[in-house]
Amino acid sequence: MKNLFFIPIAILVFSFFFSCSSTEQESNITDTPKAPEISTDADVKTANQDSNNPTTEAIYGIDISKYQGDIMNDITDKDDISFIICKASGGSTERDPNFKNNWKKVKSGGYVRGAYHFYYTSSSGEDNAKNFLNTVGQFEASDLPPIIDIEAGGNNTKADKTDMDKELKICLEYIEKQTNRVPIIYSSHNFAQENFNTEYFARYPLWIADYKKEKEPRIPDAWKEKGWVFWQKSGGDYKVENISTDFDVFNGDKKSLEDFIKKH
Repeated sequence: MKNLFFIPIAILVFSFFFSCSSTEQESNITDTPKAPEISTDADVKTANQDSNNPTTEAIYGIDISKYQGDIMNDITDKDDISFIICKASGGSTERDPNFKNNWKKVKSGGYVRGAYHFYYTSSSGEDNAKNFLNTVGQFEASDLPPIIDIEAGGNNTKADKTDMDKELKICLEYIEKQTNRVPIIYSSHNFAQENFNTEYFARYPLWIADYKKEKEPRIPDAWKEKGWVFWQKSGGDYKVENISTDFDVFNGDKKSLEDFIKKH
């Protein structure tokens, strides 16, 4: 009989603790920021919020090229993407065959769009710039500024630092003069740290590639004071249906992104 007496009490105690536990779990789920699904990068699933404003909702994006095929046909609202950056060109002659199609679909889809050029040291800075601008055509006021992707893979002549700096300056200044927009530099931490460590390059906004899965990217010394604008957090880990691409974060909220575009 004693055992039977204690059974109802045990049930009541268990129900009380189970109810508290469920409430706490639901509260945690409600407070978790919405983020895109990324199959292989758990850290990217939580919002990377602006360091100056912890309550700011992060702005996500991806960058695409011919290697993602017709990815624009598969992006849906569940991807929670605000901006898409398309590869346009490379060197003095290379043009991405999917660029024109991607460029149109990004705009018609209502996303902020950007275009980048893969810089090759085998071409002069001016030839790199001309191919880029001829491929894109007109940058609209609502587009991101032109982007120059300069990294180890593009240094195909093993140019020394002095020559690379000289030609890259020519490229950036040519683009700025022709478009009246301040270009963005994309690079990895290590490559930029080794090659672009002068104050001159810090006048250009930084899109940093760093996959260390930390809360903040590593910043090359030249940009320590200004910080990063875009962060490519993972390379090829983001999934749109079964298509892999890169995952990017803007350092600020929607209003900050609009202001950045207006100023650059």
